[in-house]
Amino acid sequence: MCIRDRDRIAYTEKLEKAKQDYLQLKSSVVSELLSKIDKLCQLQNEVKNLEKLKVFFIRNMESLKREVKAGVAEVADLWELNERIIDTDTKIYNLSSQIQALKYEAAFNLGGEKWSELLKILNKIMEEA
Repeated sequence: MCIRDRDRIAYTEKLEKAKQDYLQLKSSVVSELLSKIDKLCQLQNEVKNLEKLKVFFIRNMESLKREVKAGVAEVADLWELNERIIDTDTKIYNLSSQIQALKYEAAFNLGGEKWSELLKILNKIMEEA
């Protein structure tokens, strides 16, 4: 076996190793991106559920006001329900902030030079979710 043959074999082995490393890295990035999208969808579902809960509380607030006027319920019940609405608003805001932060984190860390395009894609995914 001559030196050229050994060099070709070594080069081929290095090239194959580089291909395997690339495929492994690509797979890792795709897996991490899908994990981030899954987390984003979970957070978005929590926001939607809290928004439904808030609408329910607001509707109950109107009924509770009538009950207080009729003397059937206490004013303290109104305060408690109002606190629950405010707490729900805070949770919605916090989850929405987490969603935004996670989208930017995923775009910056996984999108490379095309991070802004990835951010647009993530925004579109979240609109459709």
